[in-house]
Amino acid sequence: MASRKTGSSAKAFVSYSSFDEIRGFPESYSIPVNIPIRAPNNVIIASNWRDFLDGDLAITLMAANVIRDPTIVRIWTFSTLNGAVNNTLNCEAGTSTVGNGAYWNMSNLIYTSDVQVCSNASSIELLCLSF
Repeated sequence: MASRKTGSSAKAFVSYSSFDEIRGFPESYSIPVNIPIRAPNNVIIASNWRDFLDGDLAITLMAANVIRDPTIVRIWTFSTLNGAVNNTLNCEAGTSTVGNGAYWNMSNLIYTSDVQVCSNASSIELLCLSF
């Protein structure tokens, strides 16, 4: 997917360690928590940060045109569903093609977590936030 960054700052939506977790982005990267999460086309995906992380979206990322390829609906997160780093399924903090990594399947309004082999051949997207 081509980059479509619209904010002045960006962060990959992955947890690399217990010091750099998705759930801690607001504190670590000054991401606002009380404003709607919007797609690049301004469609509201979730009413706020907590709503985005609860796994229950207002619209699918496909319908919001965030994920544009219908065959690729999984995103690497290396996280549990609450945004904490997955200590065993993280492809060595995203640096290795050995082992397994956690991803979120974002194809539905309620997303799920699963596991994929860490490999350069895996068709899994990387979601970035711009703010």
